[in-house]
Amino acid sequence: MKQPGNMIYHARSVRRFLAPIILLSLCGVLILQESASAGIFAPTEEELDAAIEQSPQSVPDLRLLPHVKRDGKSYVRMGDTYLQVKEHNGIESGFSGPRWTNGIVYYFFDAGVLASNRQRWRDATAVWSSVASLTFVELGTQTGNFIYVQNDDGNYSDHLGMAGGRQVIGIFNWNVLHVIVHEIGHALGLIHEQNRQDRDSYVAIIWDNIPTDPETRFQFEIVPTATMYGAYDFDSVMHYGQCAFTTCGICNPSCRTIMVNSPYAQWQDLIGQRDHLSQLDATGMAQRYAGTPSPTPTAPPCGTALAQGFDTVTAPTLPAGWAETNNGGDSTRWVTSTAAPYSAPNDAFIPDQSGISDKYLDTPSITISSASAQVSFRNNFNTEYDPPPNEVFWDGGVLEVSSPNINGGFFTDITNPAVGGSFVSGGYTGVISNLASNPLANRLAWSGNSGGYINTVVNLGPNVNGQAIKLRFRIGTDEATSAPGWRIDNVTVTGGPCGTPTPPPSSTTALGNISTRLRVETGTNLLIGGFIVTGTQAKRVILRAMGPSLPFGGALSDPVLELRNSSGGLVAWNDDWRFRPDGSSQQAEIAATGIPPVNNLESALVATLSANNSAYTAIVSGYNNATGIGVVEAYDLDRMVDSRLGNISTRGFVSTGDNVLIAGTIITGTNSARVLFRAIGPSLANLGIPDALSDPTIELRDANGNLIAFNDDWRTRPDGSSQQAEIVATGIPPANFLESALVATLPANNAAYTAIVRGYQNLTGVALVEAYQLP
Repeated sequence: MKQPGNMIYHARSVRRFLAPIILLSLCGVLILQESASAGIFAPTEEELDAAIEQSPQSVPDLRLLPHVKRDGKSYVRMGDTYLQVKEHNGIESGFSGPRWTNGIVYYFFDAGVLASNRQRWRDATAVWSSVASLTFVELGTQTGNFIYVQNDDGNYSDHLGMAGGRQVIGIFNWNVLHVIVHEIGHALGLIHEQNRQDRDSYVAIIWDNIPTDPETRFQFEIVPTATMYGAYDFDSVMHYGQCAFTTCGICNPSCRTIMVNSPYAQWQDLIGQRDHLSQLDATGMAQRYAGTPSPTPTAPPCGTALAQGFDTVTAPTLPAGWAETNNGGDSTRWVTSTAAPYSAPNDAFIPDQSGISDKYLDTPSITISSASAQVSFRNNFNTEYDPPPNEVFWDGGVLEVSSPNINGGFFTDITNPAVGGSFVSGGYTGVISNLASNPLANRLAWSGNSGGYINTVVNLGPNVNGQAIKLRFRIGTDEATSAPGWRIDNVTVTGGPCGTPTPPPSSTTALGNISTRLRVETGTNLLIGGFIVTGTQAKRVILRAMGPSLPFGGALSDPVLELRNSSGGLVAWNDDWRFRPDGSSQQAEIAATGIPPVNNLESALVATLSANNSAYTAIVSGYNNATGIGVVEAYDLDRMVDSRLGNISTRGFVSTGDNVLIAGTIITGTNSARVLFRAIGPSLANLGIPDALSDPTIELRDANGNLIAFNDDWRTRPDGSSQQAEIVATGIPPANFLESALVATLPANNAAYTAIVRGYQNLTGVALVEAYQLP
């Protein structure tokens, strides 16, 4: 079950559930309990290795494996799991160990697990609890039956099912969510799919490519086929990949350790995914932990809209429907190449040339039929880059999408809020420099050296659902210095859920991706943004405080960001986005969102926030009391869950000219939204806030800056007609007649809107701007 960290992209594994009761005629198998209090321990790995080394390569029964005696007990090793063999008069309790009592799984963090990784663990447990009657509970002390979660140099779970007492899960690849999901799956009772007794009907194990030590990872598990749930599952998160533990160190057809049998050959490059639960993963776990029905999850995308390994053509020819464009520079172009593919014989390749160029590789048209569609590909980049301490990203590549309903069909970065995409793994690594005329200057991109192929997975977002799109792999180079270039392989677009999914919450209309600009002063005149999280499920968001990257003078040079709850308690804070307050790096976590700040002095934090109308406040100040124009933003990172951002408000000091209060939001979903905007000033004095703006005005503009509506004094419209009844009917009219409000019905589909608060006749003071979505 242990996957070495440097092989994570080659080690994909699938497990099926084991039945709770298994009858064996001669002996039974119990997972060894690893409990410090009970004093139980396994034989040394060297002792077990010596015994296992002489075992046959495929063993259908543990009785045929050599046993090792220690302290009067008999052990064998299967994969990374130590098994204790006992006689039980022909009747043995479940090989997988008991289920967790009442579906409650307790866990305890080792002190060395970072706060961000603890949250990744919680995110992974939520994947399983969303499909089965499971509850995961964090312990403050080590007691009872629990999982001890620790850092490790590989990824492993040392028991199948609940062992009793202390059992261990070690994680190396914290940045890949479904690696953690995989290991938790073991602790819940799942074996590897390729270890099923019937596996030879579906896959062949290539023993010659497997080192001696990992051979046990490919042995049959001792469980009858009748105890498996469902058919063989090539898509399971518990399946090994085609080159898992290969002796070659690379993955190509001659180095495979698992070969998919010919009737199922279409799965060859797809086994071992670490992107999602398969449908059988979800239904199997639901059966194992049946109980109070859990909310029906949206099924993971499984309808393949595009699958391209570039292997059906002769290099350098591109596959049919793929198009390359060379904008400037030398004659090098996107081609297929045999030099270093992820899976032979070909990949797609473009060199990083010396000279200014902008070169595209476009996919054929792809029909998307799911709000949970994803694109995944093997990504190997080595572009011009200066490492720290004077880190500069000179050349690099981006992924763009063209969709008829977004920006008029123009190619737009996959992470642009209008698209709504986000990285699951393998996201952008840096911002391209603007010092050498690169066409991608100031954009996030893959730049530097990936160190070989990484697995990039992108959520396309709900906005391309129902559209015919194209993807563009685009590389930009600057005026000097070449590098090896960019390779991609095994491009897959999954476009539809399995079966009939529950409509995702993101398809409903909602306010999202909040952004507010204001001059940040000192004392109480800071930039203060508030929002609530509605719904029932926790919401994962990224908050950003921007300053030095703003494209105008007078920007805040070094913003500091705080997040507080409704009681004023500090949830998190950040100064300089790449590092946490304790000095540990959060750069990978922030970059994986696809929208890290552009300047290293800007601040950001990722947080998973409780819902049920919980209120939060983001506060932006200047480091060492610096002042200037700042922007605070909140982005919804998971629109698939049953929660959303709502009731947006921002407070700050309104001056004149450009130093007014500017709040932006995006309306997601497909149906128009009816929204109330309010500009509050004089009534703030009743709350003890000094220097309140005595007469605020409000204007609402679209993404092109066009005026949609304006109000000064909320009871009357600009034409003199009364809107008092309409505003009062919302239930939240302003308290003072000099305050302003307007109601507008606004188109959705990620349309962006801006509310601007000024002082009447250039008055100044503290004001509050608010946006409420109305029924």
